[in-house]
Amino acid sequence: MDLHILIALTGALINMVLSTTVPCLIKQTNRPFLTNVKKVFETNRQLILTSSLIVAITIYMALKVVEEVNQEESFNLSDSPRFDLSELLNLKTNRRSGNAFISPLARLGESNCIQNRGY
Repeated sequence: MDLHILIALTGALINMVLSTTVPCLIKQTNRPFLTNVKKVFETNRQLILTSSLIVAITIYMALKVVEEVNQEESFNLSDSPRFDLSELLNLKTNRRSGNAFISPLARLGESNCIQNRGY
């Protein structure tokens, strides 16, 4: 079986489980947990199945698109220079925490925009 299909089915299953259990965990009732899960699934069966199908299709398509882009990139790697997305967006990465923060020049541009709008 294709790995992408397996990952998509796993994502759909996780979506289905979370769609039935999270409402039961949030709601405070006197009934047992499994009874609540069964009731939620019976009530929202069509919505949960449709949502899980959409999630599976989206995951599968995303994995296929990434695979295609990576294959095209490997052919064009020698033709064009590679740019890092953080360089294009003026983001710097703090290596210890992994958090991205905006460079001082980008902050200066944001503050000018805020001042020009009168905020």
